[in-house]
Amino acid sequence: MVGKPARIVIVGGSRKEEFLKVCWRGVRRNLLVIGTEGPVSEFTGKLEEKVPGETTVYYCVGQTCRLPETDPAVLAGWLEEDRATGSKTPDRKSIIPPAPSPE
Repeated sequence: MVGKPARIVIVGGSRKEEFLKVCWRGVRRNLLVIGTEGPVSEFTGKLEEKVPGETTVYYCVGQTCRLPETDPAVLAGWLEEDRATGSKTPDRKSIIPPAPSPE
């Protein structure tokens, strides 16, 4: 698994399905999609809608979160950007040291 783990928190509103469809598009390893109800962390449980009654998504990679967003198209752009940068496998030459040359 390459790349940092990512977490998407979907909060409130009636458009959760739209955000879930965006999350399920394409392959993304290390992606957790959760809500704010049930057994979640204290931090996650305190996340709120950006606009009352409107579904809001929080997107975090590692310990850093983007600002809350209410547009599924913006989330799709973030995930595409993350797939492009986070899922690349390292160049084989960079992980295997060169063999010693005979002397």
